[in-house]
Amino acid sequence: MTTRAETRAALRLRLNDAGSPPLWSDPALDAALTDALRRYGAAFPKEQTLLVSVSAGAQWIALGANAVDPARILRVTDPNGVAIPRQDERDPNPAGQCWRAWADGLALTRPARGGLWRIDHRTTRAAPSDDAAPLDLLPGDEPLVLAWALAALLESRAVSDAVRGAPARDGVAVLAAAAWRDAAALLAARRRRARMAT
Repeated sequence: MTTRAETRAALRLRLNDAGSPPLWSDPALDAALTDALRRYGAAFPKEQTLLVSVSAGAQWIALGANAVDPARILRVTDPNGVAIPRQDERDPNPAGQCWRAWADGLALTRPARGGLWRIDHRTTRAAPSDDAAPLDLLPGDEPLVLAWALAALLESRAVSDAVRGAPARDGVAVLAAAAWRDAAALLAARRRRARMAT
């Protein structure tokens, strides 16, 4: 798996920034990679499963510190493997077991079956904690993250030049626009591959 240091080196290579000292600092490249990873996580969130022990008869599943975003819950399954639907807000008294998000947990409309309840949900992808940590990417997605980081860096340079009143460098703005188009093309191709795989 690719580390932050390896990805930063690949980004520096794409920028043709091999001089000493380099034009781009490591923190600037890391900030662009963090932004690219945020974009990546929004486009392709991580899928996780949380198992919660629930007492028989309870009507509350505490999520607490597990940081599950109720809007990103895909499925709630009881200990017997039965999928429990989200409660329709227009129906305050549904006929069967349902759940709804409330505070830091899930409220059930009926007493629960005791045991492990499964909550499948999507979450953000964590930025690496250091240079040796692997990036939280699916296989083959490094080029997309690099493209987003490159576009962000070039756009940032064009904006910085404009703010400082430096002479306009149309070349940087053109390169930034081209990098964003490349990133959009990679994203579209990645989404097509994902659709074809399902």
